[in-house]
Amino acid sequence: MNYYDEVIDIYESHLGIPFNGHCQSCDASNKSPLLPWQIGTKYNSDAGRVFIAGKPHRGTPGDVLDSNIIDGREVAERLFFTENWPYWNYTKEALNIVYGSDKESWEHIAFTNIVKCTSTNDTDNTSWACAEKCIVQNKVIIKEIELLKPRKIIFFTWSMYRDLFEAIPFAVSNTIVEHTDSEHRVPCGAKQLGWWEPVSLLIVGHPERMKKVEYVIAIAQWLTKP
Repeated sequence: MNYYDEVIDIYESHLGIPFNGHCQSCDASNKSPLLPWQIGTKYNSDAGRVFIAGKPHRGTPGDVLDSNIIDGREVAERLFFTENWPYWNYTKEALNIVYGSDKESWEHIAFTNIVKCTSTNDTDNTSWACAEKCIVQNKVIIKEIELLKPRKIIFFTWSMYRDLFEAIPFAVSNTIVEHTDSEHRVPCGAKQLGWWEPVSLLIVGHPERMKKVEYVIAIAQWLTKP
C-alpha cells in the first residue's frame, strides 16, 4: 500500500469521514473531504519529506469517490504545472530553487489542506467551527503528519486557526523552541509577511497579493537551511 492509499484508509476506515458524528454536526456546505493534492514518488527520499498545507479549497476540485471523499490529484497537477495563481505558482517557484525543475519539485513534496471540507466557492466562508472539528476533533491533518513524518512543514495560514494548532503534537505548549514568535513579520516587497517559525514548522502568510520574487526567495531559503 502506498502513502496515498494509506491516507484514503485513514479517511474511510479509521476516521470515517465525512459520516462520523463530528462531520455530521459540522456546518460546512460541502461535506466532501479533500484528500492530499499530492504525495510525490520521491517524497520519502532524503531530499523529500516537505509537507505543505494551505487554506480550504474551492468547490469540488476533483473526482468524488464512492466514500464521498475527493481525489483532486489530476486537478492539482494541472494547477501546479500551469496556473499563475500565487498559491500554486509561488510555491512551485520556491520549490524549483531547491529541486531544479517543476517535475522534481512535484515529486518530492506532499501537498494538502489543513481543513478538509469547505464552504468556499469564491470567498472563503469556511467557519471556525468547521476548522475546529477537522483539526481538533477529527485530527485529520494530525493523522497525515503522523503517517508522512515530514522533516519540513509549511502552513500557508498565518493567523488563521492559530489557537487550534495546539492540538497538533509538535505545537503543544512548551514542547517547541521557536526561532521566531507568533507575531514576527519579515519584509516582502512593500508589505510585511507573517513569519512564525517553530523549529521545522513555518506558519507563513498566504502568497496572494505578496511580491513574488521576495516571497519565493524567502520560502526557498527556509527550505534549504538545516
